[in-house]
Amino acid sequence: HREFEVYYQPRLDTFTLELIGVEALIRWFEPVEWEICPSEFIPLAEECGLIAQIDDWVMETACRDISACLSDGKPNLALSLNFSTNQFIRKDLDQVIANVLAQTGFPGQNLELEISENLFGPGSGNATELLQKIRLLGVEISIDDFGKAYSSLSRLKQLPLQTLKIDRSFVLDLGKDPDDETLVITIITMAHSLGLKVVAEGIETRAQYEFVKAHGCDAVQGFLFGRPQPIEEFRRQW
Repeated sequence: HREFEVYYQPRLDTFTLELIGVEALIRWFEPVEWEICPSEFIPLAEECGLIAQIDDWVMETACRDISACLSDGKPNLALSLNFSTNQFIRKDLDQVIANVLAQTGFPGQNLELEISENLFGPGSGNATELLQKIRLLGVEISIDDFGKAYSSLSRLKQLPLQTLKIDRSFVLDLGKDPDDETLVITIITMAHSLGLKVVAEGIETRAQYEFVKAHGCDAVQGFLFGRPQPIEEFRRQW
């Protein structure tokens, strides 16, 4: 019924506060219920086997939308997409992505795929091979919500990763919880030691921003800098 929409949240360079990317986020505005939370319908879509269609639609829509921003004079703007772990059952996922890039004209080097740590539990060798094929398209790979689920440091160094995103639950209590502060510092230090960039999401206060900035986090996103918004509003504001 065309009730899905793609919203975009800005990602900024921590030190210059320059716009460097956007994360595409799906929204469902149903006429009766109004907005239905993704945490409600995404697990259901995964259970029903519909998530691949949804992810593909978001990817194609976002690539077309952000292509216009690249034409507006933002050639280095990165587009970040969340992909369900269920997608990696598809052995042709790299070809699906290649087809979308070809159809939309979106450059692969501007695309970033956000995946969950859950993908890298025991027996995840096939997923690693698939990620290697996706990297050949120029697409960057990042781990979303790092520190929230299964993490194997030995696996991290084997994966074709470029970025770690610190889970917002650790960011929430920066300045209040010493344990969370230690975890954030540790993640940033470890990631940089492995040659990875770090993004802190869920930044809502100046104190949170100043903390991750002081400890060298590369990029930030959150309500302090901008809420997710439709493409028309995003292009007007940025």
